Amino acid sequence: SERLAGRAFLVLGAGGAARAAVAVARNVGMRPVVLARRRESAAALSADTAATPEEAAAARPAVVVNATPTGPPGGTPFFDPALLPERAVVLDMLVHARPTALLAAASRAGHVAVPGFEMLLAQAARQVTLLGGPRPDRAAMRAVGEAWLRRRDAPLVLTGLRCAGKTTVGELLAGALGRAFVDTDREISRRARRSVDEMLRAG
Repeated sequence: SERLAGRAFLVLGAGGAARAAVAVARNVGMRPVVLARRRESAAALSADTAATPEEAAAARPAVVVNATPTGPPGGTPFFDPALLPERAVVLDMLVHARPTALLAAASRAGHVAVPGFEMLLAQAARQVTLLGGPRPDRAAMRAVGEAWLRRRDAPLVLTGLRCAGKTTVGELLAGALGRAFVDTDREISRRARRSVDEMLRAG
């Protein structure tokens, strides 16, 4: 909006998600400021940079977006919203059922805290539209998403084309989360006593 034009848009982090946040800031007419652990990485995003959290807060950002994996619930946020001199909108890209460390701190400091699930929901709805699907029912999508977030022990299922990397990603993800990994191709082959390729060739 015109009210936000030219205002600082603070991005925490300097990876791919941060690059997307910087692009959004420019698209809405705001001035991106990047705070990252390595200033040279922040500078690579072609935006203003801050060397310290205090310097970032001095830019008086109207929006703060966390694009780092730092600060899950109960952890320590990469940036303390209490440093901000004015009320701001604080969005954390991390998706959790409970408020992340950044969002909990933002709420205590009187800022508007926006959970990463809101961004995930908007992305999912937009993808349905881009793929030519029916008009997204956001209320239904929200209900399903929030229900699954509450189920911390729910299984994670990776789907996609063959040779897309599901097994590799699945094994890495299972290791990171401390969960068991099941490859359905291997399980089907074990039960059928022949490979999936053999079954596909046989029709």
